[in-house]
Amino acid sequence: MDTGVTIPLPWPWKISPTMSFVRKGTRGLSDFAITYLHAATLVFHVKVVECLDLSVDVPRLTARQKECLSWVLKGKSSWDIGIIRGITSNTVDFHIKGAMKRLGAVNRMVAAKKAEQLGLIEPHWLF
Repeated sequence: MDTGVTIPLPWPWKISPTMSFVRKGTRGLSDFAITYLHAATLVFHVKVVECLDLSVDVPRLTARQKECLSWVLKGKSSWDIGIIRGITSNTVDFHIKGAMKRLGAVNRMVAAKKAEQLGLIEPHWLF
């Protein structure tokens, strides 16, 4: 049996980064170990954030572009999205292509993942 701890990291956008530590064996982690891991995690997180270029402008997407990318992230085709939203698949493709251009993405899934990572659309959790 493995035991572990997951430590949430501070982040101003919609995503919630965490760092997890797992230990083999049935013994749990001591309070000291958890406190130490928490401090080490925060130091690591600060160093990573210092390496990020947060001054980069986040592209702006229209509401329809965000909506279409959200459905792409859930594995829906343009035809599916069109049926769900009551628009044609050509209109869906128009919005997705516009989002791809603004995000500098090579395909629809890359655009959807990039929009998710930038906090432009809600994350899609697979369980």
